[in-house]
Amino acid sequence: MTSLDGSALEAIIVDLEQRYQVSITIIDREGFFHDFAGNPIFTRPRHSHRKNIACDRQFDQRCIDHCRHAMNKMGEKKKTAFEHSCWKGISEIAVPLYLNGIHHGTCYVGQWQSRRKELQPQYNKEFKSAYLRSYDALPKKNSKSVKELLPIAQFIAQSILYHAQALKKNPQAQPDRRQIIEHFIQEQAAQNLNLDALANHLGLSPSRCSHAVKECCGKSLSDLIIKERIRRACQLLSSSTYNAQEIAEIVGFSDQYYFNKAFKAQTGLPPGRFRKQMNQ
Repeated sequence: MTSLDGSALEAIIVDLEQRYQVSITIIDREGFFHDFAGNPIFTRPRHSHRKNIACDRQFDQRCIDHCRHAMNKMGEKKKTAFEHSCWKGISEIAVPLYLNGIHHGTCYVGQWQSRRKELQPQYNKEFKSAYLRSYDALPKKNSKSVKELLPIAQFIAQSILYHAQALKKNPQAQPDRRQIIEHFIQEQAAQNLNLDALANHLGLSPSRCSHAVKECCGKSLSDLIIKERIRRACQLLSSSTYNAQEIAEIVGFSDQYYFNKAFKAQTGLPPGRFRKQMNQ
């Protein structure tokens, strides 16, 4: 696994798409898909349904609410691959991406027509002809085939997740205590991370752990957690459509005001202005 780089992993995904005649989309919930140096593993299209013609047509806030929010919540309940249909009648398999008990996002494998007859009353009122043409170009859903693809989709998603995890580790060095601390913070920053949890991970007392963090990293644990959360927020602001409140929650801030304050202190800009500069 460690010999792969982002382009090699992307090539494997493209091969899988061609082999199974599907489209694969990875919704990165919290900025997980970056290598050990902090570089994105995938290009932006891989993280967006809008690379698919039918999704790009008639795209609006409902698409974001469904695929980025509702399906992530559904994944937290189901935890394994399941088939679903969006509000536009497009069917896919969704696979929650879990690693070591942490939910990092959703891998989508599809797409198919699912319920054309049910959508018929809306056609003249809402859907545009460009969308209908792209929708009709999708293969029709075969429930048997989709059921057979469920375990394959689960395998594809887990393979992508574990390869991505390998890319997050520096292959040129054995981890020292500082790297262990930094890696633990990267894995747990979006959770309710505290000194006791890190101390238990390192096999130290809380007081000794606090001293070790300051000694190895030059900052307190709370400062390191904020730094990691703001790093993830920067990635999400530049590569996703989440708003500031949603990003604050995703990266681990319980209060948007505190998030805005911490973000400006770290970057010199409020989140909205940072996003505008990144998208110029």
